[in-house]
Amino acid sequence: MSVRLAVIQMVALITATYREFLRHHTSEPAAYAATKQVLIAPLSRHIIDAISPNRDMPFPQFVSYFKWGFQAMEDLIDMAPVQDDAQTYAFNITSCMNARIFSALGTPEAAPLMCAMDHEMYDALSTLSVDVTSTIAKGATTCDFRFTEKAQDRDGTVGRLRGGPELR
Repeated sequence: MSVRLAVIQMVALITATYREFLRHHTSEPAAYAATKQVLIAPLSRHIIDAISPNRDMPFPQFVSYFKWGFQAMEDLIDMAPVQDDAQTYAFNITSCMNARIFSALGTPEAAPLMCAMDHEMYDALSTLSVDVTSTIAKGATTCDFRFTEKAQDRDGTVGRLRGGPELR
C-alpha cells in the first residue's frame, strides 16, 4: 500500500468516526474528545508498538526512521529542515496533506486529531521529547516539530535528568 493511500484511509477513518460522534453529541468538542479517546489513543499505541515495542528506540534510529517516512511522503507535504544534529531533529512543515484532506471532506475542525495521534505516538517513546507549538491544522502557517533526545542518568536510564524529575 502506498503512503498516500494509507494517509487518505487514516483521514477517512478519523473523519467517519468524528462525524458519527458528532451525530450523537451536542458539540464539536465532545465529538473531538470522544474520537480521540476511542480511536486516536488506541491506534497510536498500536502503531508505536509495531515500531518500537519496548518504547526505547534510540534517538538516532528514530531520526533515521522518521526521515525515511518523510521521504516516502515528500510529495504529500512540504518540509523545511531547521536543525539536525546528535541531540536535536527539528523541521517546519509548510504544507500538510492531512489538513487539506480534512478540509476537502468538510471537517477541517477534525484535522488536529491527526496531530493528536502524532503526539500520542511520540510521547510513548521514552528516548525523546517532542515540542510542537503551532500546526497548520489549527490555523498556523507551519507545523514546527522539534525532537530532542532525553538526557540520560549515569546508570544509563533514559528520561530522567540527574537528580531531577522524570522528563515528559
